[in-house]
Amino acid sequence: MNQLYSSDSFVEKSAVMGSYPADSNDIFLNRHLETVLGAMSEGVLGVVFERIVFATSVAAELLGKTPAELHGLMLSDFFEPQYRSLLRTFLCNHPTDPTVFGQDFPVELGGRQITFRRAPLKDDGETTLLFISDVTKQKQIERQLRQSQKMEAIGTLAGGIAHDFNNILAAIMGYAEIVKFDLDATHPAHQKIDQILIASNRAKDLIHQILAFSRQSEIKRKPVQMHLIVKEALKLLRASLPSSIEIRQNILVESSHVMADATQIHQLLMNLCTNAHHAMRATGGILEVTIQTVAAADLELSAHEEMRQGAYLRLSIADSGIGMDRTVMDRIFEPYFTTKPKGEGTGMGLAVVHGIVKSHGGAITVHSQPGQGTVFHVYFPLVVIDEKPAGYEAADLPRGTEQILLVDDEEVLVNLGRQMLELLGYQVECRTSSVEALEAFRSNPDHFDLLITDMTMPNMSGERLAQKILAIKPDLPVLLCTGFSESITPEKAAGVGIKALLMKPLALFQLAQVIRTTLDQTQNEKATGRGKPS
Repeated sequence: MNQLYSSDSFVEKSAVMGSYPADSNDIFLNRHLETVLGAMSEGVLGVVFERIVFATSVAAELLGKTPAELHGLMLSDFFEPQYRSLLRTFLCNHPTDPTVFGQDFPVELGGRQITFRRAPLKDDGETTLLFISDVTKQKQIERQLRQSQKMEAIGTLAGGIAHDFNNILAAIMGYAEIVKFDLDATHPAHQKIDQILIASNRAKDLIHQILAFSRQSEIKRKPVQMHLIVKEALKLLRASLPSSIEIRQNILVESSHVMADATQIHQLLMNLCTNAHHAMRATGGILEVTIQTVAAADLELSAHEEMRQGAYLRLSIADSGIGMDRTVMDRIFEPYFTTKPKGEGTGMGLAVVHGIVKSHGGAITVHSQPGQGTVFHVYFPLVVIDEKPAGYEAADLPRGTEQILLVDDEEVLVNLGRQMLELLGYQVECRTSSVEALEAFRSNPDHFDLLITDMTMPNMSGERLAQKILAIKPDLPVLLCTGFSESITPEKAAGVGIKALLMKPLALFQLAQVIRTTLDQTQNEKATGRGKPS
């Protein structure tokens, strides 16, 4: 009896192989060819009318069998029903030229992504040689590349939006502060203006959070408002969740500041809400996110023994889904543990959530019963922040009388800047063109004590303007302002002689402090000789 070689062993021909020529040139009887096929990274299958008659060890491993076990089995039986008719069409649609590989056939199998390529054997129209490959890693890399490109595009878009939006915020905040100073301290409008400034600062923080998320950048922990992150995350989720899932949010706090990395908190929210979606996707339901404050004394001591005394912010994510039993709840935070079908989850989502919570000095608990939904409670130490705008008393503002050259291509910001600086006592000369500003400086360099310039301007950037002006007067202090720019960093700015890189929008008190500190430091350096150019 003729025999077929696999890369592992000899496999006897089945009755279906009666159509094969039994001569010495039979492709499957060539030991040297068998060795070559066995050494290939791709698996090789020989198929006659969907029935497997030959398999290398690589192909067998991908199908979860040994070569001997595969012999005689129907290839379509290994796949879900939705793939079987497509596979039959693929096998029957032979290319005219048997030396040309046909189109790839992608399919999922056992949580992996594999592809078939076909090559009908010459002089045998019934037999198809299939090359099978595991492309799971390749597809993952492709997805990561697409995600990277998508995030890069989002980052570019967010950067442009941030620049324009920060300019708008600068005008809102600046004019609100000026109006406040024009009014008597007892005027009832003071309180209303304070609320405008508080809301503007929240908008400023939100822009920074969007930039951090879109660029996936590492940032230091700082006070962030949890309810702002929650609102943004739910907006993103609403676009991706089916209409059968209702989203509810309950913000039961006046201030929700926690010391946190906004990007990690966003990741935590997305992971927990995505889990809630999976629990409800079959029947729909309610996703409810609640923020409230609790005292450590009111927490379950057995679950929160490591938590210090004080106030905590509790973030609760509840769903009305299928729920979990105690056995599952005891393991949900273990890495790689998942109840999702193969290919739908890595089991790392809740492990990452647990790590984020612990690294922030918080705690997380879960309550659930089969058929009654699930609720996660996440606790973060609450940070008390005085949201009263800085610089709200005129007497607190550092002032001066020096001459300042102010440059910004936005007319409204130049007018605002002039009023703010004159309010502080400074003499101001303004330009909306960096080229005109350079000419004005060249005509009388000693007239100016400080340059304040925007970064993004037509014809000549603020960085380039600063370099040209410093070439004329090296000891002139320069402040560079930007709403967003990837081309300039504090280190790069310092490298070209710029004293400080300021992020828009600037509060009046912050601007007053930076200007006075910069001018005083420059005067001190000149007096001690340290400010002289080498």
